[in-house]
Amino acid sequence: MTEVHIHLELVSGKEQELENIFWKDFVPAVSSRDGFKQVRLLKKRDASNRYEIDIVFSNEEQRLAWVASAEHDLVWSRIEKLCVRVDVERFDVCGSR
Repeated sequence: MTEVHIHLELVSGKEQELENIFWKDFVPAVSSRDGFKQVRLLKKRDASNRYEIDIVFSNEEQRLAWVASAEHDLVWSRIEKLCVRVDVERFDVCGSR
């Protein structure tokens, strides 16, 4: 499996807009993709404008197919516009329970 952690620092005041886009647009789009396993939205406790999106796919090829899709471009551009900073970490899952 492959997992991506996307760290978002939002423009102040855009928190609710991000959460709405995540649930109404991002989750339906990513969850329909081949190999999709899980997605989570985390909000940092001590920083109201810091979030993390964690996405798990069966393999890197399926994740890359999602990234190359028109659906991804559309929904991701909406999220990216809310951010002052985005950092991405990629992982191979070596074990989970």
